[in-house]
Amino acid sequence: MVNLSGYRTCNASQGSKRWECNRQHASHSPIKFSEKFQRYSAFSLGYEFHAGQEYYYISTPTHNLHWKCLRMKVFVCCASKDFEGENPQVPKLEKSISGTSPKREHLPLAVGIAFFLMTLLAS
Repeated sequence: MVNLSGYRTCNASQGSKRWECNRQHASHSPIKFSEKFQRYSAFSLGYEFHAGQEYYYISTPTHNLHWKCLRMKVFVCCASKDFEGENPQVPKLEKSISGTSPKREHLPLAVGIAFFLMTLLAS
C-alpha cells in the first residue's frame, strides 16, 4: 500500500508491503492473498480503513526497470452521516470469489453424512 505519489509513480518505497508474491506455485493449493477492510483492527499489525478515504495499492515486478506496475485504488464508502435516516442496501455475494466454498444445495447432504458418521462412531 502506497501514498498517492507512490501510486502515480509506481514507487513502492513510498509505502508499506502488504503481501509478497515470491512463489509462483504452492504445493497443495492456489496462493491467495486477501485484505479485510474494517474500521478497527484487534491485530497489532492490522490496518484500519476509514470511511470516505482512498487507499492505493501497487504491484511491481521483481526487477522493476521501467517503473511500470499494476495499480488499484480503493475508496471506502461511506461516512455514517451520509446515511442518516436511510437504510443502505449492501449487495450480497451469491458465490465465493475464490470458488472454494461448498454449494448450498450440498449442505443438507453434508450435514446428514456428518451426523451418520458421528452416530456410527459413537456406537
